[in-house]
Amino acid sequence: DFLNESERKKFNEDISCQHSIPFMPDDIRYLIVSTEEEILTLASDVEKLRSKFGGNQVKILTTRIIAAERIREDF
Repeated sequence: DFLNESERKKFNEDISCQHSIPFMPDDIRYLIVSTEEEILTLASDVEKLRSKFGGNQVKILTTRIIAAERIREDF
């Protein structure tokens, strides 16, 4: 059933309504993506939260995005 995109979406919506964990942007220390190319996509998605959390919180949140490949290279 999870290979079917519409079924998966329905299950995800059901689960998120029943089992969500509330948190605020200040609770997030890192947003880790696999590659550098994924950073802009996630930053764009984070920008969509501007109306909910405000401009400054969203700006700070976007600075917390880092790629796993960068972590491996640097450390």
